[in-house]
Amino acid sequence: SSLLPRPTAPARPRPARPREHVHVWPRPCAHAMEFARAPAMTRPMATHVAPEVSVAERVEAMEEAARRLEEELRIVREGLAGLRAHVQAAEATAGDRHSDAMRKEVSDVLREQTSGLDDMAKALQSFPRRWARFELNTSQRKSLMLNVKARRRRDQELDDVGV
Repeated sequence: SSLLPRPTAPARPRPARPREHVHVWPRPCAHAMEFARAPAMTRPMATHVAPEVSVAERVEAMEEAARRLEEELRIVREGLAGLRAHVQAAEATAGDRHSDAMRKEVSDVLREQTSGLDDMAKALQSFPRRWARFELNTSQRKSLMLNVKARRRRDQELDDVGV
């Protein structure tokens, strides 16, 4: 019995593999082909990337937005002080049906507005962390190079005006 071949299970069919999608790019235009064949030295340089508005103008715009935000917060604080004075009468008559309804309504609105202000505060707290990623102030060499370039540009502009 040991010399007889073992019975084997019938072969299971393999699951069909999904065909991989092969993306065929559109054929490049003649200009692109010429560009690819040109030696590296004759290829045009990559364009210089610069902000459309100066960084100083962006900083000024942000300072103005911060001033407007401070003004809005001042108005909110003044409104809360006035609301506190009006609500004292309703608080004194707690237990009255109309007084309790008004207090509930005001409480719900204030809870929602507090949540909104908390969200705004969290958004503002993330600003300094975002600025840290720029690493503008951490590199003295970068700062020095920027100052040198700005000084050269200013001297060049003065020379051009003086000529």
